[in-house]
Amino acid sequence: MPEMSECHVALAAVLATTCQVPAESIVHDTTLDELGLDSLAIVETFMALQEQWNVPLDESHARPEHTIAEIVGMLEQQLEARRNEARL
Repeated sequence: MPEMSECHVALAAVLATTCQVPAESIVHDTTLDELGLDSLAIVETFMALQEQWNVPLDESHARPEHTIAEIVGMLEQQLEARRNEARL
């Protein structure tokens, strides 16, 4: 199993607390649909991540077919963009 990034750990924590998803179910290639999240739970998850990390996540991209790895990638991309902006 690949090592979990800080973003993956944060996403797993949000899913476990907000959506009551068992932590062992939250693996890289699992989709939000496979975790049993409905559209409201997915938007709540994105909103919680935005608030926690203070980065924009386009909620229109919050789809049930996204995998944990894809969402982690979105979050990491936004964090990298914010770091790059801070350097300018």
